[in-house]
Amino acid sequence: MSNVIVLRNMLDGMEDLQSEMENGLGQEIGEECGDKYGRVERLYIDIEGRRVFIKFTDQVSALRAVNALDGRIFAGNAIVPQYYDPEKFDKRIYE
Repeated sequence: MSNVIVLRNMLDGMEDLQSEMENGLGQEIGEECGDKYGRVERLYIDIEGRRVFIKFTDQVSALRAVNALDGRIFAGNAIVPQYYDPEKFDKRIYE
């Protein structure tokens, strides 16, 4: 387990991801996750890899998010949430 998760498959097929981000996509994701699962410390959207990385303040929040988001549909895509190494996230290594 970890307090950092990565959401894969969520942003596949979004034609203009940069524009979506400029219109507040990251903020929207962070607020929803914070409201539903627990306090979000930091969120990063990897445009090239089309993944969303979310660092929660604790592992229980990350666990709630992984359980709730698994298979949830966003923009026609089934989200695949996984735990992510917090040390890599803190070092800004997104793989």
